[in-house]
Amino acid sequence: MEKTERQLTVPYLFAVILLSSFGGFNWSILLNTAVALLTFLHLVIFFNKHRIRIDLKAQYPAVLFLAAALVSCAGNNMIFQIKGDFPILLASIYLYLVAGTLDLREKRRLVNALILVAVFYSTVLCAEYAMLRLNLMNKFGFLQVMGINTNMMSGYLLILLPIANTYEKGGGPARIVIMSLIIAGIAVLGSYAAVAAAVVVVAAVLFDRYGISRYTVAALAAVIIAAVALKYFSGGSSVIERMHWWKTALVMFIKNPVNGVGWGNYGPLYLNFKTSISQNSYFAHNLFFQIAAEAGIVGLAALAFLLAGLTNNFKALIREKKEFYYPVLLGLGALILYNMFDYSFYVPAVMLVFWTFAGFGTRVAVEERKRRLIGFAGQTVITVMGCAVLVLPQMSYFFYLKAVDYMGNNDYESAYRMAKKAEMTYSLPAEYHSLMAQISFSSKNSKRDDGSVDRAIFHQRNAITRYKSAAVLWSDLAWLYSLKGQNRSAVSAMKNAVKYDKMNVKYRKSLKELEGQEQ
Repeated sequence: MEKTERQLTVPYLFAVILLSSFGGFNWSILLNTAVALLTFLHLVIFFNKHRIRIDLKAQYPAVLFLAAALVSCAGNNMIFQIKGDFPILLASIYLYLVAGTLDLREKRRLVNALILVAVFYSTVLCAEYAMLRLNLMNKFGFLQVMGINTNMMSGYLLILLPIANTYEKGGGPARIVIMSLIIAGIAVLGSYAAVAAAVVVVAAVLFDRYGISRYTVAALAAVIIAAVALKYFSGGSSVIERMHWWKTALVMFIKNPVNGVGWGNYGPLYLNFKTSISQNSYFAHNLFFQIAAEAGIVGLAALAFLLAGLTNNFKALIREKKEFYYPVLLGLGALILYNMFDYSFYVPAVMLVFWTFAGFGTRVAVEERKRRLIGFAGQTVITVMGCAVLVLPQMSYFFYLKAVDYMGNNDYESAYRMAKKAEMTYSLPAEYHSLMAQISFSSKNSKRDDGSVDRAIFHQRNAITRYKSAAVLWSDLAWLYSLKGQNRSAVSAMKNAVKYDKMNVKYRKSLKELEGQEQ
């Protein structure tokens, strides 16, 4: 890799990966915007100065995966993407490409930094667990402050567990201590699936690195996994809930077999497809079921190509430098295994690390251009315009939060003004329009202004055009129509609420009441 390219790419990778490792567990718009800005800046500067040679055979798994996600949106009318799934996916695929330009020394530096992050998290978790046992606290306070749940952190630690065996400083004893600490961190989080996956990782490391008999390792792993499985499946509710979520994903797939319901739409459409009363979930808690639901046969094929392609990419590298590349591949496999019962693959902090490590298995040649594609002025204009577009969602979200704050203080005029700014800056999220409907109705209550209900209906309908399957939006619209005495419209809206949330007893009762009034 050329010196100028290294000076640009290595800091970019460190910035994105470390930023997400400390702030990428809760899909914050701020993090999405920061990652998107850094990625766009690197892309503009990098491709203006450099030319790359891509091995299509090595790169096709990521390209197909991205294509499947894009194809899944064809024909789907879910216009909201509140969590920003696509910006993170696009940045992840770009990291896959860029990671292929690194040499082994640079890859080790990035891995070592992430190992230290895992050590930090594991140390904090173990310390808090000790305090919990001593009744000095009643919950993992650190995770709560960071907005992290145990599933997210388990996935993050799990992908780094085998890679900790590549840590060079301190030799074997240091690696044993680090791996033991990470295992302890996974154990105290209490995820049985993560513990089982960690056992598989440890068994593979023992067999490969320390020459312990494969039969001894297999027997030990089998006993521990059997014990964990027995405990897990006797847990009751969590297993039953997952079966409900898998069944719902299967229904989505059957009704949309080719390209699914759209990337990131399992959660928003869950109420439309669930067939039994269960806890609502934004994820299917199984990677294959979720891909099938959201991207259909196209997505499943892309996932199969991805897994096969990653294995093939790492084979040659493992023959060259097994002590580094085998643990990396093992970490990727451990995360996939864990996501048979979890959703951490979709968490930005984990997804960005996954695709970066996957990119380690590729090689991308970089050459410096003799002449830049565009001049400094053109590059500046493109950069400023691109950054402005990427910052708009963050500005809009700031206005939205201010509107909520004003509304809480009964300052409806200021609340409406801020909500309007949010909608004008970035009109995609349905929540912004729904908030303006709430403010308009609240304003009606305070000022006795009948025109406010008409405005509330207008904004509520705008919200529904962006999220047509949201039962709660239809229910609120029905209520607004009933206030205006428009019973026929109210019945029609409430029927949609029942249609999109068949298990909601309250909606069915309200529909009967409205139909009775109409008669």
